[in-house]
Amino acid sequence: MLKNEMMEVKMMDMLSILLLLLVIVLLVLLLKSKAETKKLQEALVDMDKKLTELQAKNSAIATEQAQKMFNEWRTKELEEQKKLIFQSLESQYKARFQEWRQKEEEKIRKDAISRSTATILGRIGEQLAPLLFFTNYGINSKEVRFLGQPVDFIAFKGLEEGKVEEIVFIEVKSGRTKNLTPRERAIKRAVEEKRVSWITFHIPSEVQKMEKRVM
Repeated sequence: MLKNEMMEVKMMDMLSILLLLLVIVLLVLLLKSKAETKKLQEALVDMDKKLTELQAKNSAIATEQAQKMFNEWRTKELEEQKKLIFQSLESQYKARFQEWRQKEEEKIRKDAISRSTATILGRIGEQLAPLLFFTNYGINSKEVRFLGQPVDFIAFKGLEEGKVEEIVFIEVKSGRTKNLTPRERAIKRAVEEKRVSWITFHIPSEVQKMEKRVM
C-alpha cells in the first residue's frame, strides 16, 4: 500500500515536472513566437517602406516620362503650328506681293507711256509751236528765232514787213503743267517791268577800250 502511494507520488512528481517542462517549452515557444512576430512585423514595415519608396520612385519616373512625352508633343505641335502659320503668312504675302507688283507694273507702264507721250509732245511741240504762233498770236514763223535757254524762242513781230512792232519772249510748255521755273519767272518779270535794254557791241571799239585800260 505504501509502495503504491509512493508510486503515485512519484507519478505526480513526474507529471508536475512534465507539466512544468511543458509550460517552460510553451513559454519559450511563446517568447520565440513573439520575437518572430516582432521580426516579421519589422520585416513587413521595412517591406512596406521599401514598397512605398519604390512606388514613389516609379511615380517620379512615370511623371518624368509623362512630362517628357508632353514636352515632346508640345514642341512638335508648336512646330506644326508655326509651320502652318508661316505657310499661311507666306501665301498671304505672296498674294499681296503679286497684287502690289501688278499695280506697280501698271503704274510704271502708265508712267512710261505718259513720259513717252510728254517727250514726244515736247519734241513735236517745239517744232510745231512756231507754226501755231501766227494763228494764235499773229507772229510769223519766219520772225521766230530758237534760243533753247533760258527761254525757248524770241520773236520779232512785224520783222518780215520791215516794221518791228514788238519783241516777244516765248517759253513753250508741252506737259500738263504750265508753271515756269524760277529763272523763267525772273525773265518774265524783267520783261513785264520793262527792265530791257539794248547794247551794240562794236568789237574794234571794245578792243580799243581794253587796250586803253591795259596801258
